[in-house]
Amino acid sequence: MALIHAGEPLLTTVLIEAARRLRRYEPRWRELSASMAARRKAAGAIVGAVANRWLRGLFHQLKQVPAAACGEQGREVACV
Repeated sequence: MALIHAGEPLLTTVLIEAARRLRRYEPRWRELSASMAARRKAAGAIVGAVANRWLRGLFHQLKQVPAAACGEQGREVACV
């Protein structure tokens, strides 16, 4: 598994570092990492999978935020 080189390099770096920390400290991601390691997945692939699943979950959480909580009417820049 390889990461896509398109997009902002700084964002990719932050996501990978966040995934490494999630993998180390959060039980949910530690279990996912252990199950993938048991199937002989590469460490980079595991980190990429954790980053992908964490970011997708974050996206779906942000979709549920009401528009009024994101800012003024018409200026919903921070909302998805």
